[in-house]
Amino acid sequence: GDDTRALALAWIDANIAAGSVIVREEYTPRPDPDRYQVEYVWSLGFEPAASYAQRGVDYVIASRAVHGRLTRDPTGRYSHIVER
Repeated sequence: GDDTRALALAWIDANIAAGSVIVREEYTPRPDPDRYQVEYVWSLGFEPAASYAQRGVDYVIASRAVHGRLTRDPTGRYSHIVER
């Protein structure tokens, strides 16, 4: 019944410290930008995973919907993103 984004946001608020740096994908919960440092990206795959840690990102929030769209693309134009 409940929207999984609302459940995830409640978990974030209960478990992630204020001030944490979060990168979130499309279709994911939207943490409070007054409580967290939030950066939006359409897909986490646009850059190598190690780059998030190098930039000081504490958490990433991935979306099954984004990943599914990329892996089901019949043209294969996102294969480099899927590999990441």
